[in-house]
Amino acid sequence: MSPPSARPVGAARLRAMIAEGGEVALLDVREEGRFAQGHLLFAVPLPLSRLELRILDVVPRRSVPVVLSAGAEWRHVLALGGVMLVSVPFALIGVVSDYQRDRISLWLDPGSDPLGAGFQSLQAEIGIGSGGIFGKGLTEG
Repeated sequence: MSPPSARPVGAARLRAMIAEGGEVALLDVREEGRFAQGHLLFAVPLPLSRLELRILDVVPRRSVPVVLSAGAEWRHVLALGGVMLVSVPFALIGVVSDYQRDRISLWLDPGSDPLGAGFQSLQAEIGIGSGGIFGKGLTEG
C-alpha cells in the first residue's frame, strides 16, 4: 500500500468531490468552541488535539479521501492580503518595461530626480505643504 499523500483542495474541487457522490471524510480540526461558531456543511468536528486518538473512529477505511478544514480568521486573511500586496511590485519587475519601472520608482521617490522628472511632484508637495488644500491666498505665500 502506498503512503498517504497530502495536497491542498480548493472549494471547487471539494464541491466536485461531494457532487460526484464519492465518499469523502470532511474533518474540521478546530476546537469545539470554534467549530460551534461556524463550520463547513457536512464537516465532522475532530479537534487537532485528539486527531490521532479518534481518526480511526471517524474514518474507518484508509481508502477514503480525508479533507481537513481549519477555518480562517479575518486577521489571517488580512495578513495574507498584505503579503500579496507587498509582493506585487516584485512580481511586476519582470513584466513592466524600463520606462514604466522608472515612472513607478519616481512616483515612490520624486526626490531621486529633483530637477528633472520629479520636479513637478516636488513642487506640488511644497505648494500643498505650505498652503494646505485651499492655499494662503494671492500674494500671501
